[in-house]
Amino acid sequence: MVFQLLRTWALLSCFVTPMLAESLPGAAHPQIVVSVFNDAGVGQATILEGERIAAEIYAQAGLEAAWNNCSTEPGPAAEECLQRLGPGRIFLHIEHQPRTLDPDVYGVAFLGDGGTGAYCDLFYDRIEELHRQSAASAGKILGLVAAHEIGHLLLGTNAHSSVGIMRPQWQSQDFWHPQLGATSFSPQQAQKISARLAQMPSVEESPAEERSHRRSADQW
Repeated sequence: MVFQLLRTWALLSCFVTPMLAESLPGAAHPQIVVSVFNDAGVGQATILEGERIAAEIYAQAGLEAAWNNCSTEPGPAAEECLQRLGPGRIFLHIEHQPRTLDPDVYGVAFLGDGGTGAYCDLFYDRIEELHRQSAASAGKILGLVAAHEIGHLLLGTNAHSSVGIMRPQWQSQDFWHPQLGATSFSPQQAQKISARLAQMPSVEESPAEERSHRRSADQW
């Protein structure tokens, strides 16, 4: 069975903050910082497994991925989570079943007109369903989908490739017994990510502005 798992949506650039990343002090490689909002109530062990797997994929490409698991409840904890990161952040929301997307879409990245973006959503109900139908753990599927969608934010438009983590179509066995290189970025993709990170400006925004952009994305 072939799964059409992953899709990118383009949004007007006024609705999306440019994706920001930076090399933090002491980091040996370019570092991305991902704020994770677990709106679907996924178990902590599954979240941590997914983050570990995605981080390993980016480490193979010479990038360090840092994760910040944020509170989904409005209040000081959520505000502090956003403020503590400063510039250089990606926002990843784990949602339940989407209302309008095709049933074979497991994640979506939001890109502006310039091919930049900071937001992606993963749909855990569909990840859990695939987990029940295959030998792959939910955490492993979550990590692969996360790596792919973050890849869209880092690579920009036309990021799909015929091999590796950015393939648009996957077989079920790709999740539990992938072939060598099936979950990796190519050297060319890794170079492009590093170059884009070096060129992206640093822009500070308040948490209120971040949430405003996020609501606009949800309305697309």
